[in-house]
Amino acid sequence: MNNQNIYVLQKSLLIPYWVVPILGLALLALICFFLSKSHRFGMKRAIFCLSIVAATIVFATALNWVALVSQLFNAYILFLLVYAYSVKKDNTFPIHKKHLVAFTVIGILLLSFILRCDRLLTMQNSPLDPDAITYRILALKATHFFDSDFREPLFVFLIKLYIKVFGNEASTLRYLTVFLSIISIYLTYVVGRGMFRLYFIGLASAFLMAINSYLIFMSVHLLRLELFIICILLLFYYLFVRKGDTIQRHILVGISGAACSLTRITSLSFVIPFILFSAWRNKSSISKCLLSIAITIIIVLPHFVNNKRKFGSYTYSVDIHAKWYRNYEFKDKPGFPTSKELEKNSYAGSPVTSYQYIFGLHSLGTVFKRSVKGFFKIFFQRRFFGHNYLLFCLYLLGLCSILMTEQRFLVGTMIFMIGPTAFLVGTLAIDKRLVMHLYPFKAFITSYFMVTAAKYLYSRVGLKNMLKSHFFQSQMGKGT
Repeated sequence: MNNQNIYVLQKSLLIPYWVVPILGLALLALICFFLSKSHRFGMKRAIFCLSIVAATIVFATALNWVALVSQLFNAYILFLLVYAYSVKKDNTFPIHKKHLVAFTVIGILLLSFILRCDRLLTMQNSPLDPDAITYRILALKATHFFDSDFREPLFVFLIKLYIKVFGNEASTLRYLTVFLSIISIYLTYVVGRGMFRLYFIGLASAFLMAINSYLIFMSVHLLRLELFIICILLLFYYLFVRKGDTIQRHILVGISGAACSLTRITSLSFVIPFILFSAWRNKSSISKCLLSIAITIIIVLPHFVNNKRKFGSYTYSVDIHAKWYRNYEFKDKPGFPTSKELEKNSYAGSPVTSYQYIFGLHSLGTVFKRSVKGFFKIFFQRRFFGHNYLLFCLYLLGLCSILMTEQRFLVGTMIFMIGPTAFLVGTLAIDKRLVMHLYPFKAFITSYFMVTAAKYLYSRVGLKNMLKSHFFQSQMGKGT
């Protein structure tokens, strides 16, 4: 469905504003009547009511019926709470656990969809970002998967497929990264629940991702950021959550590692170390570990070959960004492009590799100082939490407490994923989107402290028996 068809659908369903709340109340009245026929809020009735409300929320959000959306979402939360209370009252949580958790996840995803569509409305008439325009042009020109010029091919190919189905208009294309953002939130729940073996940590992490103002802002800009988060979460799922030393798991690890690298090629610097670390941590066989690495390299290799064939350098897709950073830092200085030259071409000037930019143009002392400064900014600046003091404090407490658990390796993986980006953050006033892929891990750390503290308080103040929360029990098997 292209943008014109969406407009026609909206126009054909256009009704007076005062009718919309009445429609919402009528729907809720029908559901309440349906519930009144039973003395219990049983599983089938709960699934029916919550499914109807959820589907209506998606439909109303797509048509921008703001008044109806807010009513329906409040109703969804109300029905979910009634369902949870009914389960608690009947002491049937083990039977209803799967559905209750599932509809909680759906509620978080609905909230993320509503917030992102609201942001999308403010961007409908805005032009695409320069990088997004480049992605669209490359997608239209591409003749095969690896034909993506100096960009990594996975996101370009995804845009090409999306254009074939939904059209090429900017307002339509923005929906692609909105949907990718929602998928990343679901995977945050899956990985958080599996890694800590607690449903609440997965749910809290997904909720923090859903309401993060910066993630909402970036989700409508048609950039590869959301896809990169998805690929990293998939890699972590197969490396650290999914158990078993099977061939299938190692093949999926290799494919996930390749997906990360074909979204952002610098990922190879941490994908291979993560595979080796996971093999050591899980005591996997060396041959299967090497299989994962081989699959990653084989899939990514054509991209390097394409770089060599078109630009004369295997690492051109990495080095082109080094040229941009060099020009940004040294513009108007002797031997470097001027501001006027960069207005015409931001990649002007002589070629430079990433190694030459970092270590050739800076002393080792400068690299060390700026890298330390960058790591400090990335880990300890509250701007990554939208300047929210409460969340920032919870994150710092979580960072301290998680170092005393078996999940302390998360901090090490974050440092690896930052890598040379710390030098760039410490050198240039760069947009924090370069480290946006760390947001799920910051959410895990924050949620870990929140859930651990809540568990402790419940047991200390005598609420444990009253709440009887099975969410706090370790979930060893498969969940939602």
